[in-house]
Amino acid sequence: MVIPTRLTASALEGLPEGDGNRYERIEGELYVTTQPPLYHQVVADLPPEAASAAESQGQ
Repeated sequence: MVIPTRLTASALEGLPEGDGNRYERIEGELYVTTQPPLYHQVVADLPPEAASAAESQGQ
C-alpha cells in the first residue's frame, strides 16, 4: 500500500542548492528540472528583433 506524502515548504528549504537543478513544489508535489543553459538567459535579455534572428539561425 502506498501512502501519498505531500512535500511541505520547510522540507523544500532543506533541498540542495547550486547543484544545477531547480526544485519546485506545486500542490505538494516535488518537480525537479535542470536549469536552462546560459545562452537561454542571454537570448531572453536581447531585444525581440535580435532574439528572433538568433533563434531562426539556431543560435
